[in-house]
Amino acid sequence: MHGFPAKLTTDTLSLFIVYMAHHIKPSSIRCYLSGICNSLESCYPNVCEAYSTPIICYTLGGMKKVRGSQPTQHKCALKHEDLVQIISHLSSPSHDNLLFAAMLLMGFYGLLRLRELTVPDMFTKCTTRKLTLWHTLIIEEGVQFSFTPPFHEADHFYTGSTVIIQVLPHSPLNPLYHLHHYIASRPLLPASTHPLVDLL
Repeated sequence: MHGFPAKLTTDTLSLFIVYMAHHIKPSSIRCYLSGICNSLESCYPNVCEAYSTPIICYTLGGMKKVRGSQPTQHKCALKHEDLVQIISHLSSPSHDNLLFAAMLLMGFYGLLRLRELTVPDMFTKCTTRKLTLWHTLIIEEGVQFSFTPPFHEADHFYTGSTVIIQVLPHSPLNPLYHLHHYIASRPLLPASTHPLVDLL
């Protein structure tokens, strides 16, 4: 069909994998190839040996990367204009609004994930091992502030990673300004509303 020699080699098998990847899902190629090799073994005794060579493994992996990925669907990334609009709509100086503004800006400038900023609603999933504590917060006025989230999957030494956030003194999106307002609102709350007083 394509003018290749009938003799089975690792090169022809590799090219066949590339050909198959254009017609079926790359994740299914290994199953198809296993069945094909089983059928061809009587005519080509070295087919299983050729199938297990490194070039075949690399070709299978390469086709999965090149043609196997599905287009991702995600929300648009936040921009500074979006943050300004959100902050301007939080006109009420309630504790919840101050907390939301502080979390939003710390997450944006600290490149943090949502689970690194929030506490699960289910009490059974709450654990202090996954929460950032007050004593890790260090504020250098006019310069930056930092805190240490708890360990995560990529933290092999279980020491946590220090997040450093620069201060933006002349910006409405100054994260330290909003953090100060949140900290100031905490003592005004009844004790029953913030039992985890050690949490940031």
